[in-house]
Amino acid sequence: MSLVGPEPYCGITKRKWESKISAWEAKSKASYWNNTPGQRQAKLFTKYSKKRASELLLLNKKDLRTLVGLYTGHCPLKY
Repeated sequence: MSLVGPEPYCGITKRKWESKISAWEAKSKASYWNNTPGQRQAKLFTKYSKKRASELLLLNKKDLRTLVGLYTGHCPLKY
């Protein structure tokens, strides 16, 4: 069926473009993280998660500081 409307025409929906860009972005982030030299231990124990990142951004400053301190071992645990 031929298109009736203004030219030029692209047969891809906006949502399809958005999903392709999001997939490219996630792939680029993972590639950058994996190819960056250093951070050996961090790479062993962490994996990027969009859900986890959004949850962490919702924490207040005090809770986030405590969590990062526990995660990295840079907090006073009295041990």
